[in-house]
Amino acid sequence: MCTGIYHCNKQNALSIILLYNWYKWHSLPAKEVIQNGKRYQGRGWSGIGYHYVILNGWIASNLYHSDFNGHIETGRPLDDDPVVSGKEIGAHVKGFNYHSIGICLIGKSDRFTHEQLNASLRLVHRLEQQYGEIEIFQHGDLDKKKPFCARVNMDLWRRNYQMFCHSFNWLRMPISN
Repeated sequence: MCTGIYHCNKQNALSIILLYNWYKWHSLPAKEVIQNGKRYQGRGWSGIGYHYVILNGWIASNLYHSDFNGHIETGRPLDDDPVVSGKEIGAHVKGFNYHSIGICLIGKSDRFTHEQLNASLRLVHRLEQQYGEIEIFQHGDLDKKKPFCARVNMDLWRRNYQMFCHSFNWLRMPISN
């Protein structure tokens, strides 16, 4: 069984430039470096720690675009086999990165859009087709230092996921004449 872990990012907006810098921040060395006269300190990881980032439509602090609300960006890439291993292993919850998939929702905890939550249902359904059953947790469930991350109503999410799976399977049923 694989584990899916929801995270939040307090940024209300995530521009393409910021997303690039976010990837860069994760992969820069953990010690401070100077590039082009500017000081940077990264995390020292091999790339972004999350496997997926679900946007909320705010592509800049004053610019909203509905096409990006619920849009799923790929972070750390996963291959098409049913195992999270090697370079695929994320960096999103200390002690739980092996065999887990990190999904980050952009925005403040407990303030995610319906489009983001619906995108998370579709994403988990697609991932279960590859990895089998996925048990979903929130960052705060596994790291007591982050009790408010991501604060999704998981009972409601699970009920919606069951309905989504049922309707998805119903839509795929053959039509008899």
